[in-house]
Amino acid sequence: MKTILMPDELTAENGAKALFIGEFHENVIMRCDHEGCEDGIVDEQVCESCDGAGDYALRVPIGWDTIKEIYKKAVEHYQPKSGKYAMQSLREKV
Repeated sequence: MKTILMPDELTAENGAKALFIGEFHENVIMRCDHEGCEDGIVDEQVCESCDGAGDYALRVPIGWDTIKEIYKKAVEHYQPKSGKYAMQSLREKV
């Protein structure tokens, strides 16, 4: 495994927001809302909207605040706690 330097937090100023926004998604299962669709059937025919499934996966982007929280947790976990590679945040030095 290779060790790299990364910022301790994601911000618009360090370019992270532009880099990460829209990159991560999750699928949320939604009930089919096609008029008359009940369990994938409309007027005794397979619903064309959900292809007879009764629900569908909606691809939703992960929000910026959630991305920052995940990144912060990774930084906290992997940040050296002591030794010659331990670093202080610039905010702590001021």
